[in-house]
Amino acid sequence: MRLVRAVQKRLFLLLGAISMVGCVGTTADQGITPPPSDSHDAVAALDDSESAQDAGDREAHAADATNGKASADQPPTRATDSSVEEAETTSRDSGDGDHDAAMIEADASTSRDAANASPETGRLVGITAAHNAVRAMVKTAIPLAPLTWSQTLADYAQQWATSLASNPATCAAPQHRPGSELVALDYGENLATFGGAGFGNRDGSTPSSVSTAVQAVDAWASEEMCWTYGTIRGTEQCNMACIRAQHSDGCGHYTQVVWRQTKQLGCGVATCKNGSLTEDIWICNYAPAGNFVGKAPY
Repeated sequence: MRLVRAVQKRLFLLLGAISMVGCVGTTADQGITPPPSDSHDAVAALDDSESAQDAGDREAHAADATNGKASADQPPTRATDSSVEEAETTSRDSGDGDHDAAMIEADASTSRDAANASPETGRLVGITAAHNAVRAMVKTAIPLAPLTWSQTLADYAQQWATSLASNPATCAAPQHRPGSELVALDYGENLATFGGAGFGNRDGSTPSSVSTAVQAVDAWASEEMCWTYGTIRGTEQCNMACIRAQHSDGCGHYTQVVWRQTKQLGCGVATCKNGSLTEDIWICNYAPAGNFVGKAPY
């Protein structure tokens, strides 16, 4: 006999106080604020990320080191046959070119390895890859870069998911973190819940999960079929009849997933009992945040 669980998904999109759009609750709650100045596009550095100044200093240092190496590599003046010296110079130049190409390939390989790495644990394994699969399907002249996992963001998301699941009221009606807090950190946030008849212990003390990481991302990505490219709250179009069929409240979950300027994500999940149902609460936070009013995702 095959057991079938009826699972209902609900998606919630952040309403930001300054730059992000969406709704918490119903679409009637939506509010739009003027787009931020270009200065707000700067990324607030994460605890586990390097600052732009540090990166600049390291680049300058690397440039100085490179210039020094170039000078040091010059052979001393010596009396020798000109044809021999020319041959040695050609050989050295060729070797340097091969070395540079090898270094470029090594750097590219390192970047690919970082993007393909799976630092998530438990139920979160595969959630970064699921996001990047959605981003890879976007057809642009310059492909969207893959997101990388941030443990800082993951800890932040998990703390909120656990907090929501620990309270029966917020288990039944989960909400985003305060918009002002997220905007101050330049974090975006996607939230999804799945409710169903989970199968845990007979006494119901340990509810089992009713959804997976891939299902959470697929739920957000499913809004793509309802969305027509354009600027947020400008030229974009979001078919609300289509969105309601997806049990969502807007197209902003998808646009956050594919926001070009977003570089990192971290996610959390928690499970709780909502009456006779088991609820999974999925939270993903993103940095820098997406869904800026008046701007297109890519």
